[in-house]
Amino acid sequence: MGAETFDNFVKRSDGIDTAAKAFNHAVEVAQHRHGHGGYTGTLAEKDSFEMLQDEPVDRKIANLLIQNDTEDYDNGKFQDKCGPAGCIAIDDPKHGKGWVFFGWASC
Repeated sequence: MGAETFDNFVKRSDGIDTAAKAFNHAVEVAQHRHGHGGYTGTLAEKDSFEMLQDEPVDRKIANLLIQNDTEDYDNGKFQDKCGPAGCIAIDDPKHGKGWVFFGWASC
């Protein structure tokens, strides 16, 4: 049994206006695409998330934060395949506003 990294962006919309709603939506989409049986290596394996920072950043900064966390095997906060997903608020001219969820998940 191993682990895979994932990151999922959820755009803010009328029905998705909080990180919690975005997380629930992203988990449902991952379960629909990859199944409910477990060990998918996707966000479908997560049951919670933690915000990485307080202020929204653009997607390029978010990608660097994600890369730093998922590649730093000694200090990455969201590398526990059984722990919470990381979440970064996004405010980007190209991608819009939303949230990106990331981390490691069992596969």
